Amino acid sequence: ICINQTCTNLFPHIDQGKCPSNQPNSECSGNG
Repeated sequence: ICINQTCTNLFPHIDQGKCPSNQPNSECSGNG
């Protein structure tokens, strides 16, 4: 999930992916 424009993974041992984003090179840019 994204908190204050920072990607925070609630389950780091399960999900190693990045936060959803409208911009492929920028996390937390609108989705998440």
